[in-house]
Amino acid sequence: MIDDELRAVIEPLPPPPMSRRKDPPGLKPADPRRCLTGLVFDLKTGIQREDMPVEVGVYGRTYWRRLLDWHAADVRNRLHAELLARLRGASTTSTGRVPCSTPP
Repeated sequence: MIDDELRAVIEPLPPPPMSRRKDPPGLKPADPRRCLTGLVFDLKTGIQREDMPVEVGVYGRTYWRRLLDWHAADVRNRLHAELLARLRGASTTSTGRVPCSTPP
């Protein structure tokens, strides 16, 4: 769903997941890549978080909690600013469009 180049831009922005409890130990934090995939899947399909398919690799409630953390850390606005800065820095073609590294 997300290529490695875009993922490299997104990954440093969210806060790190909460650490595990010491006593009794809880579950390991969900993989941030899977949470991001769940978020993108949700945005593309409009699916309810309770109906998140197992193939996405993260439960709906887990990615929802991570999404709340990302909102609190203002990840969306920081990502938007980063992508705009990259677009402005890219050379444009004669049509005024930003060149794409992969064909559509």
